[in-house]
Amino acid sequence: MFRKPDGRRKGLIFLSLSSICLIAWVYTGIVLNSSHFFLFTGLAFGFSGFAESLPLERREPGSA
Repeated sequence: MFRKPDGRRKGLIFLSLSSICLIAWVYTGIVLNSSHFFLFTGLAFGFSGFAESLPLERREPGSA
């Protein structure tokens, strides 16, 4: 159902996209009084980046 993580490089890309989305959420929330779209997108990218950055022994349940 789920694929194996690709590694730290992809995790860093997702984490950087997460921080960009969170900065955009702060900007649109303060200046434009906008919705929380960037907050949810930033959180999703953050969780994806964290999952991609897991060490090898933590990636597969039952491999230890």
